[in-house]
Amino acid sequence: MMSKRTFQSLSIVFLVFCSTLAYAQNTVVQADKPVNDVPLGAYLPWEFTSGYCKYAGMDQWQYIKKVVASCQKQNIDTLWIVNIQLPDLQKLLKLTIPAGIKVLPGLGEIEPRNNGWKMDLADPSSFDAPYAYYAEKVPAIVNALGEDKKGILAWVLGDEPTGASIVAMEHLRELFRKVDPDRPVLTVNMWGQSAELPAKTRITTFCVDLYPFFGHNNPNGPFTPDASRNFFTVNAQRLVEEAGKDGRSAWVMGQCFADIWGPFTTDSHGAMTALPGSMPCWRPPTIPEIRWQIWESFRCGAKGFLFFSVFYPNESRPTAVKITDPNLMAGVLEHKKYIGKTTLLDFQAEPTPLCLEASKTFTRIKPFKKLILSLKPAMTEWVQSGKFLKVGNFTTDNPNVNYSIIVNHDLERKQSAKLIVGVTIKTITDMVTSEKLEMTPLGWAGGNYSISIELPAGDGTILKLER
Repeated sequence: MMSKRTFQSLSIVFLVFCSTLAYAQNTVVQADKPVNDVPLGAYLPWEFTSGYCKYAGMDQWQYIKKVVASCQKQNIDTLWIVNIQLPDLQKLLKLTIPAGIKVLPGLGEIEPRNNGWKMDLADPSSFDAPYAYYAEKVPAIVNALGEDKKGILAWVLGDEPTGASIVAMEHLRELFRKVDPDRPVLTVNMWGQSAELPAKTRITTFCVDLYPFFGHNNPNGPFTPDASRNFFTVNAQRLVEEAGKDGRSAWVMGQCFADIWGPFTTDSHGAMTALPGSMPCWRPPTIPEIRWQIWESFRCGAKGFLFFSVFYPNESRPTAVKITDPNLMAGVLEHKKYIGKTTLLDFQAEPTPLCLEASKTFTRIKPFKKLILSLKPAMTEWVQSGKFLKVGNFTTDNPNVNYSIIVNHDLERKQSAKLIVGVTIKTITDMVTSEKLEMTPLGWAGGNYSISIELPAGDGTILKLER
């Protein structure tokens, strides 16, 4: 018969075991947190490296080395790779790790749409085959990479998931958490899914793709300056708000490409010329629009920014069918039009003017990555905006220090304005220039001040507000 002392001892052991089990089940690992970095990067469709290398007179892996070198030189510190298979990822990491470039791999083996499954939310059994496949594939992938996992910032689960794919994403998240607790997962979503994905998954970092610059008179999307800016800002803010409800993070994938419907030609560097009968579905962004997208994303509260895309399917199609749809004719070109280089790298894997501008802006923002991670969007307008200079206000864990991100929304010209500063603010420093701004009393009883800010078209800066 068991003694009372023995029973008590076993009871304590059992309670400790239960407590330990409960703790283990509730332990928060890095995979449960938002990505602990601010990517300043680009999206790279892997399949183009095998075709575009011919323009540079290289084999594919010589070309990839040049792509990585160009990205490193232009301060692109993160590459979102899609349509890549595990063997190529293993080889790629041997190049990106020494270059200091992190990878977000969207593996072809993982992408749900690549496997031909017909997952149906109304039929739970339709998930059996995918889940059995992933139960074997995910651990095998993680194990195959070994120590080179250090070159991966986060795992990409799929591209623009909808419907049943979103359910599969959550299952995949749990699998990756189990075999690789040091890395979170993420996905990129269309702006229409910005509320759905946070509601239906426990993914902790989301990325919305926003391509606001449609061709003139294209009825498929915003094409006036005001409409394009509004589309981008509203949808960046929306994902930040949805993800931020319970402490999750949002990134923005902005536009650096053009898409021509109908016939066009490209030269050996990839510069495009639209031919009569074609229509620019998306036009390339201007230089100010490149820097504006980056700054505006962070003003809206995003924690990362990547451009779509390093490459795009821009090889000549001079015999493509001309546009005849009567609903599109207002945007169809009657004469050929030079479009130019539209992506970050040209066919030779050399930086385009758009890439050079992105590089300059990335360089200015990079020193403030830790600060950006710490910022929390605030309703209080310590700094109030003018007509063109828009302000995002943020709190930090320090109640005596706040920050404002200022962005010039005039994408054609430099703008200056006097911005109103709220009471209790004693000192304002421009973090980018390290300049202390002069605060001019407004003569009000409340004690408000004004400050003068001047920014080039589409440019931005970060202000430190000390009490």
